[in-house]
Amino acid sequence: MGFYGYFFVFNDIPSEYYNLRIFNFGSGGNESQSTGGDVSLVTQGIYRRPVPYFYGVNQDTVLTFPLVFGSYTALDKTTQDLIHKWLFGQMGYKKLVIVQEDMSSMYYNCFLTDPKSVSIGNLGYAFEATVVCDSPWAWSNDKTFTRTYATDNVNDTFVFVNESANKDYLYPEIAFTLNSLGSGITITNVTDSNRQFIFAGITPLETITVDNNRQILSSSTGLYRLSKFNLNWFRLLQGMNTINISGGVSSFSMDYKFAITGG
Repeated sequence: MGFYGYFFVFNDIPSEYYNLRIFNFGSGGNESQSTGGDVSLVTQGIYRRPVPYFYGVNQDTVLTFPLVFGSYTALDKTTQDLIHKWLFGQMGYKKLVIVQEDMSSMYYNCFLTDPKSVSIGNLGYAFEATVVCDSPWAWSNDKTFTRTYATDNVNDTFVFVNESANKDYLYPEIAFTLNSLGSGITITNVTDSNRQFIFAGITPLETITVDNNRQILSSSTGLYRLSKFNLNWFRLLQGMNTINISGGVSSFSMDYKFAITGG
């Protein structure tokens, strides 16, 4: 992974706190690393058939790359132990941000694994590790798209561009609030064969939040609202999507992040 940034932030702690910077030992000349977004083919070979059956692809190859970082001055044992506790053995994925101008709007959701110390003359100066991400990509910073409405009966059409590197659907988290006369909402993705996301028979001023990726929804009333939903979880195609929102709605928001390849 070709970084020219000197510093990084892991789990919200900057590497400068420990006087650490990104190194690249002995890497003169060309260097090749995965850019992410790889797929594995699902096929089946058949006797005396030269072309195997193709069933699709799995995007189950997560992005991994080496990271070398350290200090220009020797690190004492206490500092090395603190660095090790900060970076390694985490119990969940943490954000890794490379402090580099063209990477300021993205992060890796990852573990740092396989730690190795680098010593010179029995003094510790650096660490080597492998970054193992949660997906085949890095991620954009979290984004929010919002619309507010002053009319009683909304009929709003807009274009949303899904810039994700993932060619599969993007399932954002959405939230909407009904106005004082509202009883439901219809969200139509015209580009996705007029697929409709519909809630009907809910109460005025109610707020519904829907995590379309995990298929979880909640209501500000505390009531169970799955029976009021047509179960067409909202999704976005890669590229341009023409969206229509209709109903008695006072506000609509969409939280999302894009998959990013390259590095």
